[in-house]
Amino acid sequence: VHYEILDGWRAALTRPMYGRRPVVAVFDEAHWLRNPRSKRTKSALAVGPLATARIVLTGTPIANRVTDLWPLLTLARGSGSFGTSFAFAHRYTVHEHTGYGWGSFGPRRMPELSARLESAYLRRE
Repeated sequence: VHYEILDGWRAALTRPMYGRRPVVAVFDEAHWLRNPRSKRTKSALAVGPLATARIVLTGTPIANRVTDLWPLLTLARGSGSFGTSFAFAHRYTVHEHTGYGWGSFGPRRMPELSARLESAYLRRE
């Protein structure tokens, strides 16, 4: 199913079908799933972990913010593999309380994140 109708299919895809699980879930154009608060991303994060294997594809570089990687990595590796979005932002960005809420102000611990990405991230130029 494509992203526009994924939320409508969410209930059907998350209930057991004859005792079987989906084998593979392919998320193409995954850069559309950068915002963990969007309905599209929430649906993908609910349906994706049901599959035995997940493939997350994008041809668009995600270079704006490190936090944009969290939903894609969670889809690829499974829930909890990179913690919550808050924990991920706190670990890999300069994450500070502004008086109005938490804000991410640039990357940190990039060598550690790069090492963790080696087995989940393939880039070709």
